[in-house]
Amino acid sequence: MKKWIGILLVLTIFFSGKITTFAEDIEKLPSGLNYSDLEAEIDKYVTEHEETTKAVSVGVFVRDKTLLEKSYGYTNIEEGIINDRESVFEWGSCSKLLTWVSVMQLVEKGAIDLEKDIRTYLPEGFLSKLKYDKPITMLNLMNHNAGWQETVTDLFLKDKDDFKGLGETLKLIEPEQVNKPGAVVAYSNWGSALAGYIVERVSGQSFSEYVHDNIFRPLGMEHTALNPDLSDNEWVLEQRMKEKCYTSKGESLGTSFYYISLYPAGMATGTIEDFMKFASAFVPKAGNTSKLFQSNDTLNAMLSPSLYYSDGTRGRNCHGFWTDELGVTVLWHNGATVGSSSWFAFDPISGTGIVILTNQSGESIYNSGLLPFVFGNNNVKQNAENVQDISGMYINSRSCFKGYAKLYSLFSIIELKKNEDGGYTITGMNGTVMHTGHKSYLMDMGGRKQFIIYSDTDADGRTVLQWPGSDYVEINGYGVLGRFALLILLVIAALYCLIGFLIRMVSYFRNKKFNKTDGYDIILYLSVITVMSLFVYIAITLFGSYSVSFKSIQWCFIVIGILSLIPIAYAVNLAIRWKSICSTKRNKLKLINCIIGLIMTYNVFFWEAYKFW
Repeated sequence: MKKWIGILLVLTIFFSGKITTFAEDIEKLPSGLNYSDLEAEIDKYVTEHEETTKAVSVGVFVRDKTLLEKSYGYTNIEEGIINDRESVFEWGSCSKLLTWVSVMQLVEKGAIDLEKDIRTYLPEGFLSKLKYDKPITMLNLMNHNAGWQETVTDLFLKDKDDFKGLGETLKLIEPEQVNKPGAVVAYSNWGSALAGYIVERVSGQSFSEYVHDNIFRPLGMEHTALNPDLSDNEWVLEQRMKEKCYTSKGESLGTSFYYISLYPAGMATGTIEDFMKFASAFVPKAGNTSKLFQSNDTLNAMLSPSLYYSDGTRGRNCHGFWTDELGVTVLWHNGATVGSSSWFAFDPISGTGIVILTNQSGESIYNSGLLPFVFGNNNVKQNAENVQDISGMYINSRSCFKGYAKLYSLFSIIELKKNEDGGYTITGMNGTVMHTGHKSYLMDMGGRKQFIIYSDTDADGRTVLQWPGSDYVEINGYGVLGRFALLILLVIAALYCLIGFLIRMVSYFRNKKFNKTDGYDIILYLSVITVMSLFVYIAITLFGSYSVSFKSIQWCFIVIGILSLIPIAYAVNLAIRWKSICSTKRNKLKLINCIIGLIMTYNVFFWEAYKFW
């Protein structure tokens, strides 16, 4: 009996050891999810959201091993075209990663210096709107802190003949430099495309040719195109024109195909398989060299921080990649075009990554909602110690502060309000902000997307909230109200002038005559009404269409500039003739007319709506 008990004890220990070892060897994602459970979990998630899902392709990898590559939905519901491995999607701003890899390849060859003045690589006088003497470096372009404001025209083109080449396009829509280089982060498509143009200048090839020779071919990416018209890969173009795009709610946008003029910043289009080849090249298997570079030293340099948050310890940008804290630290970039959305994120430590491609604009269910399956959530707790009150109004630095599109800045304002639990809510957004530590806060967008933001103070003593891709700078609430009040006064002035004009017309048809001063009034009224109408027309054009060229609205600013001088002339004439006019009550109303006209003029000059250059 003792013998059998001994044998059973040995067998129990043996099999217990085997079971324990097997349990420890189960491969898990950083989120804790087993590799083997990943597909089922994502299938379930897609099923839960199938009502608004059109097409989504998902790829998950660990270094050179593909854990999942799966396509869901339809790329063209109307014609019943199923989303599969041959479906192509627009990368949007994930295309910028092609630019930054190209730059780092040229750095590796000694052809580009990241800290050198970029004017070294550009034609003489190419940058004509610089405000500051401090040089702009390639690192500034990578970190999006070169100081430029946003561009709002000539990005999406409907006619490919409107594309005049990368260099000419950059010159055409060069934005104003509104911040000192390195001072403010403001995401910039223009700055990224400028880096692509520098690649052209240094390499002697078009940007598209360079990328094909040095990225696509080495990686075997045979189903990805980059040219604005996708002419560099006819198969991709053919596939793309079969497909349609949809809103996040599922409404059809048609083919929604545009030629992106700043194409290094957003035009790449290809299959999920090709994107996976590119994505996994950032995390080569141990002992292997990435096909993107001659040495992994260059890869490691690219994935190291090039910009830090205000705490000075956590990387904010890694040579073009943004960083985030989920269950683990991830590097990422997302993208969006008029009709598509994309997301690429990876953990450099474990080599785990995810690629998400959809044919829906502004999509977040998958682009944000799938990340926790792979990387987990940030479970940081609220910290009530040394809390800085960050409630107030903030403006996104990625906006327009100079020139004809200055009005755009009013749509870039958010407000943080303190709530009962010590955190903050963001007015107009389904988001909350919670203090987590020294200068750090957890932003939670409705439980679907989380990211860390940091607070800082600028040289003027204003609070700055550092989001991954842009700074939000504190602004005076009264100043915001003043700007809205200025526009309201313009509307009132236009209504006053419309009524005044109609009264003059009725009087004319009754009496069949005008006196000289009535003529002055009518000219003033019409100038104010016309300027107000042009303000509305410009706003509808800029915000109601993606495909807007500056030349198509340039005439508006010329007309506005001319008409804004009429109230000044009216005021001068009134001042000269004041003694003879002030004797009658009726003519004293001309003073009101003058004030009304000058309200229009002040609006034109304040909003810089006269700038047609």
